[in-house]
Amino acid sequence: MTRFHGLLALATFLSSCAQTPSFTEADLSGPTAVFHDTSEDHDGRKATVYYISKVDGQRIKNVASIAGTESQGRGFNLTIGEYHRVLPAREMRLTIEAHVITGAPIHAIFGHLSGSFRTAGRTVVFTPAADGKYRIRGDLKSENTDVWIENLATSEKIR
Repeated sequence: MTRFHGLLALATFLSSCAQTPSFTEADLSGPTAVFHDTSEDHDGRKATVYYISKVDGQRIKNVASIAGTESQGRGFNLTIGEYHRVLPAREMRLTIEAHVITGAPIHAIFGHLSGSFRTAGRTVVFTPAADGKYRIRGDLKSENTDVWIENLATSEKIR
């Protein structure tokens, strides 16, 4: 991974801390599906997160932005939890991402600049099934980093 990719991941993480809009009841009046962000806590100070960052180009709240807010003022300690959202069951452009976050932003900056924190991300066009349940998963351990949507009922890797 180049320094450019590290800086891009850092900018994405820091921008995810901004307030993000949510869907209104009118948006969710028809069929819906549930999407779970996932995380792997490494040591209470660092975690790998897999999440949806945008729906149709619009930033949304996610596990990374919530962890950043909840970890403020706790030194190097990271507060990471579960997060899910209900989205309309219609064709959407979803931006999905995976990267390492830390309790202290300076730790993340150096991790991304040094290349020791890998990232993955892409935008997919996806139509969830009505009442479907999905989670965002990925692989940052191998050379071929990847992030995808997984159907919770079948464990099928969708994208």
